[in-house]
Amino acid sequence: MSRSRLAGAIATLGLLATLGLSGCAGQGGDSASESADQPTQSAQSDGGAQSGAAAEEGPEVDRDPSGSLPTITLPTEDSGPLMKPVSSSEPKVITAKTLTEGDGDKVGPDDFITVNYAGFLWDGKQFDSSYKSDGKSTPISFSLNQVIKGWKWGLNQTRVGDQVMLVIPPEYGYGKQANGQIPANSTLVFYVEILDTVPVNTDALKDAENTNAQLPVGISVQGDLGTEPEVIFADKSPMPEKAETIVLAQGTGPVITDADSVEYYAIVGYWGSSERAHTWEDGIQTVNPGSILVGERVGSRILIITPSADQANPASFTLVDVLAAHPSR
Repeated sequence: MSRSRLAGAIATLGLLATLGLSGCAGQGGDSASESADQPTQSAQSDGGAQSGAAAEEGPEVDRDPSGSLPTITLPTEDSGPLMKPVSSSEPKVITAKTLTEGDGDKVGPDDFITVNYAGFLWDGKQFDSSYKSDGKSTPISFSLNQVIKGWKWGLNQTRVGDQVMLVIPPEYGYGKQANGQIPANSTLVFYVEILDTVPVNTDALKDAENTNAQLPVGISVQGDLGTEPEVIFADKSPMPEKAETIVLAQGTGPVITDADSVEYYAIVGYWGSSERAHTWEDGIQTVNPGSILVGERVGSRILIITPSADQANPASFTLVDVLAAHPSR
């Protein structure tokens, strides 16, 4: 099994719904979700895990645009935001224009945020909104690792309280694939009001307490809490015969519920092999509600062992460090 195929497994298989390798089956990239018009549920892989900022520096973002842009009418008590289109050409880079400045916390590229929003095509047609026709809204919350890159990087560096217009070229939105009411190769315009942001980092890991749990013969886990661990196998380690979930360090954060999205780092590999897939290198990941982590505590370090099912599905391990959990809305 090559490193690239291990990486494919970590991106599209076990770390999504089950947090464990599923042999060599299944590689691939993103696919449209059932609710593709919503930026919080778009450009996700089928299983629901998305990568963080560590693996990339991010595309160019124009935060002081000088060209002709659409006009956004801010929401009122009786109406949601409206957009007046322009006849000029679309920007070629992500454009983030602050319409009203807030004075709250700054948003980071891996944060979990709460917003109100409305989405428009370049011609002004609205395709989605958190606002109702009477102006009332239902805010949504999500990780910036769960959205299209135009949102992730356009909202990075904004502040709570900001009202922002994002203009997103196709390559940072939905690209060549049509999604719901959004045609292929569409430039998108969003009004976004930042209501709250919660940083996601390794702080919770440092407060965990080692459990001194007994590991199967032949495997050891080394490394300080809050740093990338190392999984080491002894020569000729016996293969595991049963599935196990072993809490190596008990976090002090909240218990994960089946309504929570979970942010984490993980290391995945096959039993006795030196091949690894590391999300510590690739960036913070997010798994959708209902994962195998339900019932565990934020801040925990957890070893998940999966025995061999057949030759195509060799025994494997998944070592997870749980960074944060937030109810998805």
